Amino acid sequence: MSSLELTQALADAFRDALDGIVITDEQAVIREVNPAYEQICGYSREELVGQPASVLKSGKTPPERYRQLWDQLLSEGRWTGELLNRKKSGEEWWSFLSITRLADAQGRALGYFGVARDVTRARQTARELERELAELHSVQDVSITALAKLAEHRDPDIEGHLARIKRYCELMVRALEGQFPELSPGYGEAVVAGSVLHDVGKVAVPEGILFKPGRLSPEEFSVMKLHSLVGGKVLGEAEVELRRRMEVSETFLSRALEIAMYHHEKWDGTGYPAGLSREAIPLSARIVAVADVYDALTSRRVYKDAWSREAAREELERGAGQHFDSRVVAAFLQEEARAQEAE
Repeated sequence: MSSLELTQALADAFRDALDGIVITDEQAVIREVNPAYEQICGYSREELVGQPASVLKSGKTPPERYRQLWDQLLSEGRWTGELLNRKKSGEEWWSFLSITRLADAQGRALGYFGVARDVTRARQTARELERELAELHSVQDVSITALAKLAEHRDPDIEGHLARIKRYCELMVRALEGQFPELSPGYGEAVVAGSVLHDVGKVAVPEGILFKPGRLSPEEFSVMKLHSLVGGKVLGEAEVELRRRMEVSETFLSRALEIAMYHHEKWDGTGYPAGLSREAIPLSARIVAVADVYDALTSRRVYKDAWSREAAREELERGAGQHFDSRVVAAFLQEEARAQEAE
């Protein structure tokens, strides 16, 4: 390709580019724009050439953004970011802008080459999506809480139990960050949200067993243990249907299902309903197990008085490595004082 052909090819590319292109001198005075830039901002080439690039300012971009822009252009020779500009019509538009400093062989500025794209619609779509997600999370939280209340409202002695369980799990998740590969932010949030459904299966337990003031017989305890299977079955069926409809591999009910089914498993394999041990027990259930036992010990029940905080902490320490995952117990004990301050 000859120099003439190359020049013509560059001119054609400049003219036909889908993104807006603006070229200024070293004082940021506009020297050339392409048709796409005219279309984006509503000004003709004749109206723009000779004007400072600031003619497009909306006045709503923070001054600090412009200071950063110029500092980076002068130090690194390029800047990329978003600016809120104004069209000739007065309509505001978000410009995703990439600017390159043009310099001669001695490094002296000759001008600036900018490529702009109107991302207003994309930003609006993103905000709408954020609102929809926020609404979805709200509906999810309300639905989970309402479902959990089915179990809680039957027993006046456990008022506040769900709120405390949720708070304990929130603190443990934070303390355990970095210790387990599966404990991503999304996983942790799902554990906290799903923790309130740990005993949802108790709706199927007869009141005579659920509120018995004395020790349960072996037969009664066998019935009581069914609440884990019932909770797991109910949430499992809902989770399967939700995954099918949403065409995803997991949903917000995935952690809740694990918790309801397995929060009575024990680290040494002597728990129920499946006799799982160690890491075979989902981390979500291991976390809720500690929160649930601690709150059960420190709360009054029809069959017992509340234990002291100190006695409950000692019980967790004795159960570490047998009933509970030692790392989860350590995380709870680290945060236990903070949990009480929040009540």
